[in-house]
Amino acid sequence: MLPALPSAYRKFLIQLAPVVLAGLVVLQHAITDHTPLNSAGMWWQVIVAVVGALLVYGPPDPWVKALAALVAAVGATVAAALTDNAVTGTEVIQIMVALAAWLGVAAVPNHPSEAVRPAELTPVP
Repeated sequence: MLPALPSAYRKFLIQLAPVVLAGLVVLQHAITDHTPLNSAGMWWQVIVAVVGALLVYGPPDPWVKALAALVAAVGATVAAALTDNAVTGTEVIQIMVALAAWLGVAAVPNHPSEAVRPAELTPVP
C-alpha cells in the first residue's frame, strides 16, 4: 500500500483542477476556431489558475492555503468579468471549478503531526 500523500501536495493537486480546465478551454478554442493561441481572456484564466496553484503550494499554513485558493477563485471571477466585459458560460464553469478547488483545499485537513513537506520528498540543494 502506498503511503498517503502529505496534505500540502493534496491541496496543490486539488488546486491544479482550474489550471487543467483553463488550459483545455484555450486548446479547445484554438482547435475549433482554427486560430492560434491568442485569446487574451482565456490566457488570463490560465495565468490566474497557475498563480493560484503556486500560492496554494507555497505557504505551510493551512489557513493561508485556503485564503490563497479563495484569492484564485476571486481572481478567476475578476478575470472573466474584465477581459471581455461579460461572463460566458465557459467562464462560469471555470469559476465554479475554482470555487470547488477552494472548498477542496479548505476541506483537506493538516494534521499537527504531519510535516508540511517531508524531507524525503524535498529536493536536496
